[in-house]
Amino acid sequence: LRNLNRFDKAGLLAPFSDFSKTLITRFTNQEAISKSMVHPLQILVASRMNPGIDPRVTDALDEAFSLSFGNAPVTNKKLYIAVDVSGSMGAVINLNPKKPMSYGTPGIQVREAAAAIALTIAKREPNYYIAGFAHSMRELGITKKDTITSATKKAFDSAFGLTMISVPIADAGNRKMVVDAFVIITDSEVN
Repeated sequence: LRNLNRFDKAGLLAPFSDFSKTLITRFTNQEAISKSMVHPLQILVASRMNPGIDPRVTDALDEAFSLSFGNAPVTNKKLYIAVDVSGSMGAVINLNPKKPMSYGTPGIQVREAAAAIALTIAKREPNYYIAGFAHSMRELGITKKDTITSATKKAFDSAFGLTMISVPIADAGNRKMVVDAFVIITDSEVN
């Protein structure tokens, strides 16, 4: 995963190459993904950072993303997942501090990473509640049956407001929700 860009630059990921075939086989093998203990977010980042690779490898990465949910830990706690849905969540994450991101640079948006984290929790945890927040709360409807595309769309179809980090905790208190832990997913641009 970490070297996909290097493999591509070396010409190893050309369509019909043996190397692409090997990667496709590994990325679609449940046992190999389970043994790797790779987190779904790592796979998503790798696929978004390498947009020009063989489309079959990209499809295999999408499958690996789905296969890797079993690698995420389970707490069995009652989790209130609060996803920041403010406008700033559309920024691209700079994964290489030595090379600043610029327009058109491949990467992953903060909102997609946030949706991936929420989706991973939904796929693994038996007790969760996922909502979006900014200056107020809104239901997102993200469940374990979602895909990364549908979860991102549900969370950010209409981004709104200023980020007020206390809103999810106040919401749980006002609704008398019994919560073991809050998971606040934000880009840290808060008021």
